Amino acid sequence: MDSILKQFAQLTPLRNFNWYFNNNQLYDLQSDFIKIVINNETLNKYPPSVDYKFKFYKVLIQKLETVLEDDEMEVAEEIYDEFMKALSESQSTNGPPKSTYKTYFYGSDSVTLYEDQTTISKGTTGLVTWVSAQSLSEDIYNEDSDIHKALKSANRVLELGSGCGLVGMAISKAFKDLEVFSTDVDDNVLSRLESNISLNNINNNKTLKLDWFHHNYLIKQLQPDIVIAADIIYDDYLFDPLIKVLEESLRVARKIFIRGALRKQETFDLFVTMLKQAMNNFDIIIKTISTAQRSDCDIYEILIGGN
Repeated sequence: MDSILKQFAQLTPLRNFNWYFNNNQLYDLQSDFIKIVINNETLNKYPPSVDYKFKFYKVLIQKLETVLEDDEMEVAEEIYDEFMKALSESQSTNGPPKSTYKTYFYGSDSVTLYEDQTTISKGTTGLVTWVSAQSLSEDIYNEDSDIHKALKSANRVLELGSGCGLVGMAISKAFKDLEVFSTDVDDNVLSRLESNISLNNINNNKTLKLDWFHHNYLIKQLQPDIVIAADIIYDDYLFDPLIKVLEESLRVARKIFIRGALRKQETFDLFVTMLKQAMNNFDIIIKTISTAQRSDCDIYEILIGGN
């Protein structure tokens, strides 16, 4: 049931939702669902969007109703109540999708973000969490992953293109002694980033503005051990300044971890070609990785470090 909680809390699209149980098992687990999902303290304080809850409970009830064989079998009243509340609230809202809370659970830890529901909002893609950031955050809590092992021996971490802040905040919570610098360039994104850090009561994560075109020795001043980024390789206009930032980072940092979703092969290939030409004195390892979060495209990781 924890897997259903995680997917529900982060608004996993229902087309990608993994129910894990068949309908008969779901029926028998209704009490667990009520305890773990409906009565979850964090979700009651920071609820998912009304529209998502309505669609989710509609599908769940349809699944449960398929196994009703007699009058003594019924869908739990609490589940129907959640559906009816979502239906009532959704009918009173109009217009485009509103911003919503999403919560990402990692064992006993969680990160709650206030995010937009459209991929581009206020002229930026940074107000929504992308799938590779979710994948990277999962690995931050995975003791066997390369990123977890690298963070264990780090003191300061710099995140590029932090967006809503999931990756940096996952690091801040998993490694409370680390100093984390979450950076972006858009003022709306930086404002959302700061409010999300405050929402999670995090004290070891500082928000900074970093313009890849004009970074003015900020990286040298920060002296990070590890540089990390998710979903930053998508626009070839940014490749040259980004690679210069990566080059400057490796003057002080041991390793750079970049994770992304492979949406356009030609865009990715161009970046890799430019990266290898500019950084031929460094080890560059590229691999396709598995991810706990289901995705419509492959997730890759680029690891850059000294020879």
